[in-house]
Parts: sequence; structure tokens; C-alpha cells
Amino acid sequence: MGCVEVRRAIGYGATALALVVGLCTLIGPASADVEIVAAPQSVMATNSFSSISLTWTQPRTGSPAASFRVYENGAIVARNTTTFVTVRNLVVFTRHTYTVTAIDVYGRESAPSQPVTRSTSVPGAVPPPCFFAMPTNFTATAVSSSAVTLSWSYAPNSFETSFGEFVVTEGATVVQRTPHTSARIGGLAAGSTHTYRVSRLCTVPGQQPPPATPPGPPRPPA
Repeated sequence: MGCVEVRRAIGYGATALALVVGLCTLIGPASADVEIVAAPQSVMATNSFSSISLTWTQPRTGSPAASFRVYENGAIVARNTTTFVTVRNLVVFTRHTYTVTAIDVYGRESAPSQPVTRSTSVPGAVPPPCFFAMPTNFTATAVSSSAVTLSWSYAPNSFETSFGEFVVTEGATVVQRTPHTSARIGGLAAGSTHTYRVSRLCTVPGQQPPPATPPGPPRPPA
């Protein structure tokens, strides 16, 4: 509800009285015949090293859009009343997927737009290498006739970032990915022998994987 107060004097001098008139515009709940605002269309993205700019078109059906919200992974990252916005302070060489919704004057939110994905890089830029240290003290212990537990140590170096995780492989097969320094591998055949490696893996798009640890000692399930 928005109100404007208008004062008008009645009489003159000390005997004048003030007449106050309230002019209000009321926006009540939407009636059933008012169609909800449609999703924004034609979402497009451009980027720099540390930002992504989005543009879109106003929905052409339903209730008029009063504002917009930009989402990434279910979280609101921007709000705007125009059909463009720039998401700033992003990490270089990271990949982002956005959707946009419209909000009408009744506060109702549209369905999301089609997603748009963009990475923070520029043509000709070379992704940096991984600067992760190598995992050490890799051990494997049989915990049952069909499972082993792997564990290792990891000391981050001064170039460490928050985008890494560990990947456990057997030959060319990725067995498990984990942010922890241990993993349980199950479903093994009794009496079988397995050799595993563990690496610190870059998950930033375009970065190269670091060296893996030497193969862990083969440990057949007990």
C-alpha cells in the first residue's frame, strides 16, 4: 500500500486549520483471473575473468514483471528491476549456470528461465596448472571379505585452493571421489587383489590434474 499525505490550510493566520487528505493506492491479492507472470526469455551471458553479465527479455504473457531474481544452484545471487545484471567477484576459470525468474506486482514468482552456462575466462587465456601437493602415507586395510578401507595424508601447500578433491582409481577406472582423506571400497570378490592410486584432483574447468601417488600396496580382502 502506498499513501501520499496532502495538507491544505483552511482559514488564515493562527486560526488556520490543516486539512489532511490521505491518497492511497491499494494493491491487494491477485484475483484468480490475473495470470501469473511468465518466465524471462532469451537469457544470454558474457564474461570477463571475474564476472558474468546476463541479459534477458521481458516475459510477453501473464502479469507484468516488477523485478527479477537470478539463481545459481538454488540460491539467489542477484536481484534487479532491469533486464540485465552482472555477477561479480567470481573465481577465474570457474563454470557457472544461472536461471532467471520474474516477480509480478503481487509478489508472485514465475517459473525459471532456461538455464545459461558460462565460464570466467577470455579467449586465448591459458588455464593455470594445479598447484596441489601429492597425497602421502597411502595405506589399504581389508575390513571384510568384500571391502577395504583406504587412507592417506595430505598437507596443503601455499597455493592450495578450495576446488580440489581426492580421486581413487584402480587402473584407468575411477573408483571413488571424495573430499576426505579416506575411502571405503566395497563390493569386492573374496580373495581378489586390488591396486589403487589416490590423487588430488582439480575441479576447476580447464585445469590439469596433479600427479598421483605411487600405487598402494595390494591388499586382498580378508
